[in-house]
Amino acid sequence: MATLGLLSLAGCLERTTGEPAALDPRFTAGESEGPTQIEHDPNAGPTAPFGQVEGPTVVVRGSLTSSMEGSVDLDVMTLAPGTEAGVELVGKILFPSLGDFELELPQGEGTVILQFFQDIGPSGPDDGDPFLGTQVVVEDQDLDLGELELVVGARATTTVAAARSHVFPDHDGAWTLLEGEVVAERKLPIAVDLRRPDPSSQTGDAFIGKEQLPAPGRFAIPVPQGSGRLTLQFFQDAGGDGPSPDDPFAQVQVEVDDQDRMELEVVLQSMASTAPTPGQPGTPTQPAPGTPEQQGAAEATP
Repeated sequence: MATLGLLSLAGCLERTTGEPAALDPRFTAGESEGPTQIEHDPNAGPTAPFGQVEGPTVVVRGSLTSSMEGSVDLDVMTLAPGTEAGVELVGKILFPSLGDFELELPQGEGTVILQFFQDIGPSGPDDGDPFLGTQVVVEDQDLDLGELELVVGARATTTVAAARSHVFPDHDGAWTLLEGEVVAERKLPIAVDLRRPDPSSQTGDAFIGKEQLPAPGRFAIPVPQGSGRLTLQFFQDAGGDGPSPDDPFAQVQVEVDDQDRMELEVVLQSMASTAPTPGQPGTPTQPAPGTPEQQGAAEATP
């Protein structure tokens, strides 16, 4: 089971087309939105941020291509609830050239963010560098990423599933990471309303707060451990007029105890196709701003 905060990500690199170069110790705290920024120290000497892998591992492999020749930097990040960036840079690898690569990671690490770039500057990754960002879910099976093409300008449009909490900003205890993938036909931003049971409410629950996801895909929402039953309502405001029956929607109910992480499966569907019974918990008669009036369904798997 992955631990929250600074995860202990131990990996070792095995190149299939040559020996790996010395590792580069450039670290960052990251920005609050968009791709994580890496602050480079050109005077820093090489070091090895990865230790030896302990316990079962999986292999992540692929092949790097680009319109430019040269070495490729790989920044490896994990989700870090409770930090401003929501992600933590845990290591950097320098590939001496394009081509095949293999990266060994511990089983069960959950979401791992990989950012490949060719540092033309060298001043760290910027929008003029060939770039490829991807996220993998490390469980108990090897992963083959196939061919990965680094593209100039891709960094400006790349987002990561950072584990930031806008709903519980003052929480300083242990976190449970609700992570998974939102599947939707439209590539629109997604609002996520968090609610908890409230017998005194007409709807049976109370609005806690809202998170925003930039688009369908991988996401991570940290909540305090021991939160109990929570309802997450995902929706896209397709018409820009607030919740309506035609908007894609899904609802997930989870029971948060002392888990480190829970994997969610979320598929957005038209709210008109999944109309609920009136008065059902999570179906507000007078919704909080931005709260859907209809319900869909999804599943949560601890």
